[in-house]
Amino acid sequence: MIRGLNNNQVSLDTVGHNITNAGSTGYSRQSVNSAATKSQTVSTIYGNAQVGTGVDVVSITRARDVYADKQFWAESSNQGYYSARQTNYDKVEAIYDDSDSTGLQTKLSKFWSAWQTLGTAGGADSYTNRVSAYETGVQLGQTINSYATELQKQIKSEYDDLNLKVDTINDITSGILKLNKSISSQEAIGGMANDLRDARDNLVDQLSGYVKVSVQENANGSYSVVSNGNTLVDNNSRLELETVANANAEYGVTDYTIQFKATKTPYDPGVGELKGIQDSIAENKQAISDLAKMSAFFLDTFNDQHRQGYGIDAANTTNINFFGDSTAGAGYTWNASTSTLTDNNGTVLNTIETIKALTVNSSLTTESGKNLIAARGTLASGVTEGTAGTANAVLLSTLFSKSSGTTAVGNVSLNDYYTGLMSKLGSKSAAVDDQVTQEKNIMTTLSNNRQATSGVNWDEELTNMIRFQKGYSASSRCLTTMDEMLDKLINSTGVVGR
Repeated sequence: MIRGLNNNQVSLDTVGHNITNAGSTGYSRQSVNSAATKSQTVSTIYGNAQVGTGVDVVSITRARDVYADKQFWAESSNQGYYSARQTNYDKVEAIYDDSDSTGLQTKLSKFWSAWQTLGTAGGADSYTNRVSAYETGVQLGQTINSYATELQKQIKSEYDDLNLKVDTINDITSGILKLNKSISSQEAIGGMANDLRDARDNLVDQLSGYVKVSVQENANGSYSVVSNGNTLVDNNSRLELETVANANAEYGVTDYTIQFKATKTPYDPGVGELKGIQDSIAENKQAISDLAKMSAFFLDTFNDQHRQGYGIDAANTTNINFFGDSTAGAGYTWNASTSTLTDNNGTVLNTIETIKALTVNSSLTTESGKNLIAARGTLASGVTEGTAGTANAVLLSTLFSKSSGTTAVGNVSLNDYYTGLMSKLGSKSAAVDDQVTQEKNIMTTLSNNRQATSGVNWDEELTNMIRFQKGYSASSRCLTTMDEMLDKLINSTGVVGR
């Protein structure tokens, strides 16, 4: 009967533990496994008989679906990846916001319109029209430069986040290793370290959001956590990650690579939030490269046509760049095979240098400098137009919608190139939004599946509480009855003759 009391007491304690942890994150419902104790042999007139000796607690186990855990960890990595991509797309879309007059689309349209106006009859004679072409050109260059600066800031922000998450991953793997040791130590002397196992699984849940993981449980109860072919945590050891800074002059940023601290070998997270950040950074760099190609279009193609025209100053100035330096007769050259721009000194400009070069020629800054804007051209007869001429302005305005494989933007017009970039950005962002929604739905289903096995059901626990309470009372009552029988035997018999 004492064993019955102990068994029901342990069961009641476990029910209470379940109820109090019903709202704890990652808690797995625990249950007591009981079994009959070894029987006792007694002699009877019919021979030996086996008499039961009660019940004992065999183990206390937690309800856990290992298969559901593995599915959850795999999808958690996917969700982390697409969530990181979605966050970056939202920020990049905010940079490329063409919904008001401050966007690049508006600046391109205004610059194009200014040259169309210069190309109308009598338009080139107007000082106002020339100022408009100059000012819209300044704004265009400033906008492209500001977009590049914002993208650089976004890259820096992504790298800051990357560094923080690498530190977090190191903390998580350190926690898993400590729990590995504690679990192995406790379970070596019997029993299951259920609460420690829950804590360890919670850490794996967190880790799976950052990187791709697969988990194998060893014979001693410890976890081996493998990430994309690399064992981050094993029985009694772990691999610590670190980031290494590298200056990137091409984009004017500081890059960070992830490697193992001990071996200095590169680490690829495979998928997860870390990979999402890395891919977002690569895409942001491509966005800067796209801005550089647009800048190269103006510095090369647009300047080439501008240098063929003439200003309305007394010297009939020609061979002058609209964008970039003021050196006459020397322009920028785009190399389509290497996607690089060379300035008039023969210096190859990198991506960020190409964007920074997109400033209106300082020779046009002064009031008289506006007369150097080359709206005039050469007639078919070879004669230079008069001061009211607009032939070159017309040709410059057509460049925005002209397709040519020799330009920095390739076989499409500048307008189509920028429209295509925005269309691609919108499509990718929408696709990632859809993927995030899908992953959330999948994770909800998997979480529900895990909860169905591991979650605490209040009705079930209250039912168990009543059952074990009744069992405890019955065992107590049986023990009381036996005590009364012994009392009667000892104190109330054998009194004849007293």
